[in-house]
Amino acid sequence: MTKDTTIEDAYLAGFEPSSDDLSDKDLYAEALEYLRNLTIL
Repeated sequence: MTKDTTIEDAYLAGFEPSSDDLSDKDLYAEALEYLRNLTIL
């Protein structure tokens, strides 16, 4: 899975970044953390 795909998947699952000014590295880290903590009920 690429960084772009990971970020896109997170957005499709409802992810919203903490800031519009995140670097690519920080955006990827937040998206990855979001997906790791995602709970599907």
